Amino acid sequence: MSNKINYGIIGNGLIAKHFTNYLSLENISFTKWNRKESKKSPENTLKTCPVILLLISDGAIENFIKSNPWLQQKKVVHFSGALNINNCLSYHPLMTFAKSLYSLEEYRNIPFIGIKNQISFSEIFPDLKNSYHEIESEQKPLYHALCVISGNFTNILWQKTFKDFEDKLGLPKEVLTPYLQKTLINIKNDPFNSLTGPIARDDKKTIHKNIESLGSLTWKKIYKLFVKAYKTS
Repeated sequence: MSNKINYGIIGNGLIAKHFTNYLSLENISFTKWNRKESKKSPENTLKTCPVILLLISDGAIENFIKSNPWLQQKKVVHFSGALNINNCLSYHPLMTFAKSLYSLEEYRNIPFIGIKNQISFSEIFPDLKNSYHEIESEQKPLYHALCVISGNFTNILWQKTFKDFEDKLGLPKEVLTPYLQKTLINIKNDPFNSLTGPIARDDKKTIHKNIESLGSLTWKKIYKLFVKAYKTS
């Protein structure tokens, strides 16, 4: 596939903004279309684009394909980590995307996960240097669930901690930064031996005190479930 390809990008959410920024930093051409800003139809706007990237919400992808039969003449790509869609290529960026855009090096370090027996990532994106890995299509629900557990659940836990440090303990959230950074480094360096604290030691008295101090029934249950999950993993 020629490196002069002009990609068609449909969408205006976070992933669309990040990927268009990535292509811009790599000097790769693209044409954008989204409902809010585009005056022409997607077909007229993107008719010269051989590859169409559907960077829209998961729930809208299949309906968009059905409503736009002209896509049958294109190579259609989605970035969903959970969906398998007939006649649509799947490449999921294994990354979390914030509102602020990233550097070129950060984009290049994003692994993409596809499914077996489809066109490889390098054939669709010959000018991108990202690593590419494949799983079976039926493994996508598990793959995506693990991404949510590790990334999204972690975010929820840290939101709780930052908020309670400030609101309940009167401590600036910045005091948590060294702890957060070292936790991530330890997990990266030795993921199966990095857990410390009362759960790792099976310190039942401390665990009980921790749980009782949380107050909220929901967070008490979450603590107990993490203890159970660790013991049965």
